[in-house]
Amino acid sequence: KTKSKLKRLAQDFRRQINSYVYRSGNGDSPQTWPLIRKVELKGPWSVLSTGAVLVDLPGVRDSNAARAKVAETYLQNCNQIAIVAPIKRAVDDGTAKELMGEQFKRRLLMDGQYGSVFFVCTQTDDIEATETMRDHADVAQTVPGRWEKMNEITDSISGLEDELNPYLQKEEELEGAVDDAQQNYKDSIDDLKQAEDEMDEGEAYASDEEDDESLVEGLKAVVATNKDACIQARKNLAEWREENATIMETNQAKCSRLQKKLKSLCSTVRSEYSKGCLQADFRSGLKE
Repeated sequence: KTKSKLKRLAQDFRRQINSYVYRSGNGDSPQTWPLIRKVELKGPWSVLSTGAVLVDLPGVRDSNAARAKVAETYLQNCNQIAIVAPIKRAVDDGTAKELMGEQFKRRLLMDGQYGSVFFVCTQTDDIEATETMRDHADVAQTVPGRWEKMNEITDSISGLEDELNPYLQKEEELEGAVDDAQQNYKDSIDDLKQAEDEMDEGEAYASDEEDDESLVEGLKAVVATNKDACIQARKNLAEWREENATIMETNQAKCSRLQKKLKSLCSTVRSEYSKGCLQADFRSGLKE
């Protein structure tokens, strides 16, 4: 309840300040944010108990002159400068040199703040374990036993998936049978309704009234048969799930736990690789 309440409070608070820091709607209506010089948030946060102030500045290459000017002013007085970027962008296609930009590097040089810069990479949990193991095996092997542990977990996951596959295939087969039965039932109801409507309008398929009635009765029998088949298909699926739910849920839970462990290890490996890349790019940027 406490977490839920805090979440609601945070969302309400965000909505209240949103118009002061972001564009509203599609931008066609009058906007508040261009008139705002700064927004100050104060609270009893322990991380700021020493008097520290966190300032969220625009990007170093912001195209808006006013925002760029604000950033430049603050940078002259910052004790520490954090450059924040998603880890994929920071390493894959946005190196430290590109993230800073030429103007920003010149500013750091003039202010003597090169030693005050650090990088914060976000979205480190957004990761594909197979890609990390394929691309960064050398980094994983720098810690004794880690690469072996990652492969051991991968093998365990593969084993569990092999055990689960027959169950998943059977479940898919039964679900398909339910879908087919429901579609057949629906189609037969549509056929019956059409035959009844045409008979009422004197446009029956058969040549006389007796044939019309015979057609309708036959379609009613088909509807009843398809209805029973639909009920049976649903029953078969429900009974199978009840019989196999425990083993499927157990194996899926084990697989999920192992995948989390593997992702955690892979995230650490990618972070180590990214750290090395950022440091190398930063040093290279200083030389240029």
